[in-house]
Amino acid sequence: MKLAQTLAKYLEINKKLSLPGLGSFSKNNDSIELTPSDIKDFDDNLIDFIMEDTGKMKVLAISDINSQWNDVLQFLNTGKPYTLSGLGTLIKNQKGDYHFQQELLDNSEKKSIKTQSENLKIPQVYIDTNPIKTSSKNKGAVILVIFTLLAISAIVWFYLNYEKNQNKTVASDSTLVENKKAQVKKTDTLAVSPSTVAPQPTENKTTISSHSNDYIFVLEDVVEPRASKRFNQLKRFNWPVELTTTDSINYKIIMKFPKIGTDTLRVKDSLSAQNGRKVYIQP
Repeated sequence: MKLAQTLAKYLEINKKLSLPGLGSFSKNNDSIELTPSDIKDFDDNLIDFIMEDTGKMKVLAISDINSQWNDVLQFLNTGKPYTLSGLGTLIKNQKGDYHFQQELLDNSEKKSIKTQSENLKIPQVYIDTNPIKTSSKNKGAVILVIFTLLAISAIVWFYLNYEKNQNKTVASDSTLVENKKAQVKKTDTLAVSPSTVAPQPTENKTTISSHSNDYIFVLEDVVEPRASKRFNQLKRFNWPVELTTTDSINYKIIMKFPKIGTDTLRVKDSLSAQNGRKVYIQP
């Protein structure tokens, strides 16, 4: 809010302006007179005018005009003249009395008031300035810095927690894999026990024959060269597998278990888990 401009506008409209600690201005045609009096507070009509003129709430309007007007009174206490653009110049003598000289300048001379006031070394805040606006800029810069720091802190916090969770996940997965290996090893020991596994064949490739006393678990249906490669790989793992064929083209990698005492479902699930492929029982 520009104090002098607002006060001059109010006086122009209402013809009377009361200011605490100073007195009342009255305007008759182009003549402005000051009548000193003991006024304690701003007139409610002036507060309402400021609210309407600036769009501020009542509390802010009162705070704004009080702050700026107190600055004017403090400056006048130094004995230096103070110019209210559009009204005139005020000065306070050593006795504490105020004297007012109406502004009688034409338009071109009014534009030089600010320069003249600066030559009198009157602080800029007392000459139609808006200290609240400057303060708002500084406040905005502080708020921007605070939000920037908060954003950086949030990013760092998120990154550290993400890394922590990733490490926990890796450790959990490693434990799960180790437990799975132990479980599979245990199941393999139970499912493929030396007492239940049929004797290993002396030949790598055999033809399918009828074994009424055995279950034939088919680990994989394959053709060459996959047939020999996978068969030899399983043999290196000490699996009791056989490679069978009916036409020397299509092969089956099989394991035989006796029908007596074999839990087919458990053995099939165990072999499927270890083999990495679905195992089935040959009819």
